[in-house]
Amino acid sequence: RVDCGLCAAAGQSARQGGLKFFPDDRGAVAERLELAERGVTRQIFHAAVGGGDQTLGVDEFQGRTNAVRHHLRRLDGFAAELDDAQYRADTGAFFKSMHGTLNHLLTADWVWMHRFTGEGPSPTRLDAIHHDTLPGLRAAREAEDRRIIAYIDSLTEQKLAGTISYRRVSTPEEFVQPLAPALAHFFNHQAHHRGQAHTILCSFG
Repeated sequence: RVDCGLCAAAGQSARQGGLKFFPDDRGAVAERLELAERGVTRQIFHAAVGGGDQTLGVDEFQGRTNAVRHHLRRLDGFAAELDDAQYRADTGAFFKSMHGTLNHLLTADWVWMHRFTGEGPSPTRLDAIHHDTLPGLRAAREAEDRRIIAYIDSLTEQKLAGTISYRRVSTPEEFVQPLAPALAHFFNHQAHHRGQAHTILCSFG
């Protein structure tokens, strides 16, 4: 299991507050992902949490980058239909609002891409608001998606079999982990918070 350090504090806070958004339970998360993603991330989820004997190769990761980009474009489009009060409303999600959730998605992708490549932004707060308007956030999101696609396209099976080392946002210890399950977690983390964003959208009808 990948020890990512992302969302742990937010998840603990949500559980202590009695919220029901994505409890730290594999079955519950898998069920929400199935509903939100219709199986697109099923294989990635099992690889990330160690279910079964699945090992994802370069082709599988490359095949998912465009699908993920499509999901994010749709999500941004739906978010644009919310009025400003709805967009910023605290709905009880880990990062409170649609605004906070979409900013966190970008933050986490920056964190992981810096771990993978050693380049790009490396935020120190997981709840940082990098863009206060949705148009600015969408532009940054699209730029990051292009960077993710370029990185995944550059991978070989030999690179995928390697390791990465990094320090978590919340603790100083250095972690060394195989790249493939870390990438699986990277995509699973995106789906996790897209599922929360879908829940936020549904709360507004």
